[in-house]
Amino acid sequence: DLDNFKSINDTLGHGAGDDLLRAVAARLDGVVRAVDALGRLGGDEFVVIAEGLSLAEGPELIAERLLEALKQPFKLGLDKQTRVTVTASVGIAAGGHASAEELLRNADIAMYRAKWDGKNRYVVFESVMQDAVQGRMELEMDLRVALENDEFFLVYQPTFDLRDMSPTGVEALIRWNSPTRGVVQPDDFGTGYSSLAHLQRFPVDALKIDRSFILGLEHNQEGETLIRTLVQLGKSLSIETFAEGIEQQQELSLLRGENCDSGQGFLFARPLDVAATEAFLQNWAENTTPALAQTPQHS
Repeated sequence: DLDNFKSINDTLGHGAGDDLLRAVAARLDGVVRAVDALGRLGGDEFVVIAEGLSLAEGPELIAERLLEALKQPFKLGLDKQTRVTVTASVGIAAGGHASAEELLRNADIAMYRAKWDGKNRYVVFESVMQDAVQGRMELEMDLRVALENDEFFLVYQPTFDLRDMSPTGVEALIRWNSPTRGVVQPDDFGTGYSSLAHLQRFPVDALKIDRSFILGLEHNQEGETLIRTLVQLGKSLSIETFAEGIEQQQELSLLRGENCDSGQGFLFARPLDVAATEAFLQNWAENTTPALAQTPQHS
């Protein structure tokens, strides 16, 4: 399956997209064996059926040839002046299968795994991949039922100004109270896909430092350097820096020493329901915790 083919259609038009598909098919046909079958399943998805492969010429070698065939740019248009480079994700299913449908399904699962792993590569199907797909399907179906049965609820985690340790508000967090899975928490969507370019493209007013950077901070010199860089980046762009997942006093001291603006974490409070949130904030207003309020800042 070609990677990001939709963007080519959207940018150059469907006519150019069709030209590209024909050119890709010609390239692929030039690298498969004469005894192999090459076909287009639909859209930008192709299939190669190969039989009688030897150990020296296995399916992985064919996949490598297919990927290699796409490396050179394609020249499109009547004047051949439009140059387009594409990559592909390849899934391999081999061995005996009960049906052609099962063979294609397994290859499809492996292909999507290749996309999840970063694209422009091949992945050989393994049975555990099917278990993962089955698990995701069950999760999706359970989520739809959960929405109908009103199984979601909100909790609120207080946030604090790290300069004087005063509460600044709360973050609303959604939870799923599943009758079979228990209380399910969300793993953060987008953490692995953040881009510094977004700081210029969108009206960002806060830079949130993920808890994965905070965990074990007091024992990690590289982590300290990264935190310092992120905080300074925020200050240079006039963006508030917000650290989540603060669980240790040492982590708090380091973050305050780097002049991180705000934060939250189990050191202050866990996510609370409405009544507990109100009680926590009321108690904080009446009895400010001296140990936190007097934490020294580092120069």
